Amino acid sequence: MTDRGNSPRIQRQAPRHSPTKVHREEWRARKLVMTRVVSGAGAFVMALLLTYGLWQGIPDRKAVLALEGGEEALKRGDYAQAERSYNTVLGLVPNSTVARLGLACVFYQSGERSAATIELTGALKAGAFAERLGRCGHGLNLSDVFFVAKLGLSDAFAVPRVADAKKFETALMEEPSGTTEEEPDRMLLGACLAQRAGLAGAAWDYAGNALETSAVDASDRARFFSCFGPRERRRAGCANTPSLRSCVLTPAARSAYFRDVRLVGLASQPVVER
Repeated sequence: MTDRGNSPRIQRQAPRHSPTKVHREEWRARKLVMTRVVSGAGAFVMALLLTYGLWQGIPDRKAVLALEGGEEALKRGDYAQAERSYNTVLGLVPNSTVARLGLACVFYQSGERSAATIELTGALKAGAFAERLGRCGHGLNLSDVFFVAKLGLSDAFAVPRVADAKKFETALMEEPSGTTEEEPDRMLLGACLAQRAGLAGAAWDYAGNALETSAVDASDRARFFSCFGPRERRRAGCANTPSLRSCVLTPAARSAYFRDVRLVGLASQPVVER
C-alpha cells in the first residue's frame, strides 16, 4: 500500500496567462477607455457643428423683412422700392440668389435689360438654378426672355433669347467638352446674341471676357460673324470694316457696360443704419 502520509504533496500554482493574452486584455481595457473618450469628444464636436449649423441657418431678420418688402413692391410694380429692398438684402446676405433674381426682374421691367442680363449672370454664379430662373409677375418669366449658356462644367451665364438664333442657343446650352478652349467661343456667341438683342453693355462684357483669355482664334471670330450676320453688321454700323472692336467693343458699348455695372454694383454697397 502506498503511504499517503509520506507521498510528496503536489503544489498547485495559479495558472499563468501567456504574454499574448495579457496584451490582449490590456488592449481591450485601453480600447474601452479610448472609445469612451473619443465618443465624448465626438459628441461634443457634433454638438458644436449642430449649433453652428443652426446658427448659420437662421436668416438675418432684417434681410428677411427686406426680402418680403422687395417681393411685395415687385408685385405692385413699385420697381424703385423693390430695387432698394433687394439691395438691402444683398448688403446683408451677398449670396442671396432670391434677391439677385428679384433685381434681374426689376431691371428688366424697368427697361434696364442689359443690367438685368449681368445681374442674372451674378445670380447663376451665386447658385441660382438654371432650370428655374423665376417669375417676375406682370406676365414676365425670366426663362421666356433668357436662357442659361454653359461656359464650363459648372459655370454658366445668362444670354437673351433673340429671333432666328435657335442653333446658337442650342450650341450654348450643350454640355462643354470640359476644356477651357471652348470658353472664348461661347462667350463670343453670347456677345453676339446680346448685341443682336440691343444689350450693348452685356455684349461688351462678354466679348471683353473672351478676349481676356488670349485664346480667341480665327475660327472663334468666324463663328461670331456667322451669328452676327450682314444685317446685324449694318445695324451696328460696322458692315464696311467688320471686327470685334468695330461691331461690339465700341466706346459707346464700353460706356453702357460701366453704367450697367454701376447699377448692378449698388447691391454691394454697405447698408447704412438709420
